[in-house]
Amino acid sequence: MSELLSYSQYMSKSSDYTHFITSKDNDFFKKVKSYVLAKNRIRDKVVLVEGKKSFEEALSALRLRHALLDEDFCLNSLTDLPSEKRTRLSNHLFGVLSETKSPQGIIGIFDMPDQELDMSLQNKVVVLEGVQDPGNVGTIIRTAFFLGYQAVLLDEACAAPFSPKAIRSSMGALFHIPCVTAPIEQHLSNLKKAEFAIVGSDLCGDDLQSRADSLSGQKFALLVGSEGQGLSKNALSYCDYRYRISAENDEAESLNAAVASGIMMYQLNI
Repeated sequence: MSELLSYSQYMSKSSDYTHFITSKDNDFFKKVKSYVLAKNRIRDKVVLVEGKKSFEEALSALRLRHALLDEDFCLNSLTDLPSEKRTRLSNHLFGVLSETKSPQGIIGIFDMPDQELDMSLQNKVVVLEGVQDPGNVGTIIRTAFFLGYQAVLLDEACAAPFSPKAIRSSMGALFHIPCVTAPIEQHLSNLKKAEFAIVGSDLCGDDLQSRADSLSGQKFALLVGSEGQGLSKNALSYCDYRYRISAENDEAESLNAAVASGIMMYQLNI
């Protein structure tokens, strides 16, 4: 089933379907529960968005398939949601779907956005290789959007940008900036064809603060690797520049990937 059925369709198929669901055996609930698994979300091209603020951000950018509310959630500003696109669940069932310790009462099921991107129309982007923590991925997306970067490109080893934790960490930013997943070679070769300068984050590179002005007037892509492994040799081979953030404390080993990315994004903007 590639689309959640409407209320009328479900009522014609299932006599136990109501606007308030309390049974885990309800067909509609079982379908929604399947989206807890990433492979099922990818299969049906849906995004789960939890929490009122993130829901409202998604509502402004994506097509809503359905809204799930716990029994205590007050609609307030969301009263315009058509009744056929919202369902209340018992608090217990809602807790089964929620990925937070303190559920916020609303989960939206949205169409996954189109991820086509014309690189000739972009000027500065971020590329991630092997950043596996979804919190870091979401934070990097949030920072990129804040600082005016136009896209975040991820390789297939990265955490999925539309995973629930990444969505929460992005604070809704990923609904407003393209986030495209593809093999790293594909991203980097496309950027080269579009005449981007590739800037690698590299512990063996030049000091960022003293050399960032070398990019003045150029289109550029900031390439960031994982905390543990850094950038692969293959990715580094595409780099036109390699920069590091110099530590002020010799005892400090490294920075969190999201923090390092934020510093570099900001410094490259100056």
